[in-house]
Amino acid sequence: GFTQVLMGSTNQKGLAGGHRLDYYFIGVNENSAFTEGEAVNGYLNFYLPHCLSGILNVPNYNGISVEDLYEGVDIFYKGNRVNGLKYDLVLDAGVPLSIIQMSIAGAENIEITQDGNVAIKTSLGVVIKRAPFCYQMINNVQVEVAVGYRVSKTGTITFVAADAYDQSMPLVIDPWVTYYGGSLLDGGKGIVTDGS
Repeated sequence: GFTQVLMGSTNQKGLAGGHRLDYYFIGVNENSAFTEGEAVNGYLNFYLPHCLSGILNVPNYNGISVEDLYEGVDIFYKGNRVNGLKYDLVLDAGVPLSIIQMSIAGAENIEITQDGNVAIKTSLGVVIKRAPFCYQMINNVQVEVAVGYRVSKTGTITFVAADAYDQSMPLVIDPWVTYYGGSLLDGGKGIVTDGS
């Protein structure tokens, strides 16, 4: 998954309030293979409470891919300072949309809006996860597929096809988090993986 940090306005002491959302894919393959994209200029340094000397000279990449996040589903993360973090999910032919399940820790409420977006309520406002753009490449032509979100009573987010599509071909799901309800400092802060 990934983490999104929202920054609010500064208070009288000059400190900004914040809100953290952690996006998790549920039931993923524990043996997924990670591959970094093309290296980009610069390094990052992290200074954390549990590592006072820092984690230094961490290389930057223009993306990362995870093969078999679920069986038959790959994910490609990419981003930059202008457009932020985005990801594409690629489902092999015949893989059901329902295999992909996501939860969002830190959300106060999650609901589907009338226009098919996911509205994620936080202490700083509402984050909108726009309805995904989905497509298949059929005879070298990009054919759009109508796919939306479904949110369960427990807050689990899944994808659902509005119409039938060619399940003998791979399907690309291109979601995008596009609007934040706080200040201009809002943004996706990175991709974080754990042992699973």
